[in-house]
Amino acid sequence: MKLPKFSFIFYAVVLGDDVKFEPGNADNHSIEKNIWARVYEERLGIKFNYKWTTPLDSGQYQNRWNLAIASRDLPDMAQVTLETFHVLAEADMLHDMTDLFEDYASPLYKQANQDD
Repeated sequence: MKLPKFSFIFYAVVLGDDVKFEPGNADNHSIEKNIWARVYEERLGIKFNYKWTTPLDSGQYQNRWNLAIASRDLPDMAQVTLETFHVLAEADMLHDMTDLFEDYASPLYKQANQDD
C-alpha cells in the first residue's frame, strides 16, 4: 500500500493536566520527543510540528481556535470540540477525507469504522 508522502504535519493538540513529561525518559521526554513521535517518524516518515498546544478546559483553547479561524491559519490536524467543528464546517474550512480513507485505511481500520 502506497501512503501519501508527508514530511511535516502541522498539528494543534489539547493537553490535559494529567499529561506529564519526564526529561530523562526517552519514551516520554517531551511533546516533540516521545515514543509516539518516534514511531510516526520512523515508520511513516512523519514529523509533527506543533503550531500550538493548550489545555481544553481553559479559555486559551477557544481563543486559539478563534484566532486560527479568523486568520485562516489552521493546523493540518487537530483535536476539536463539537462547537469548533461546526464553526469550521460552516466556514468551509474542513477537508473531506472520504477518498483518502478509502484509498489508504487498512482493512482492519475500515472494518472497525463501519456503521452497523
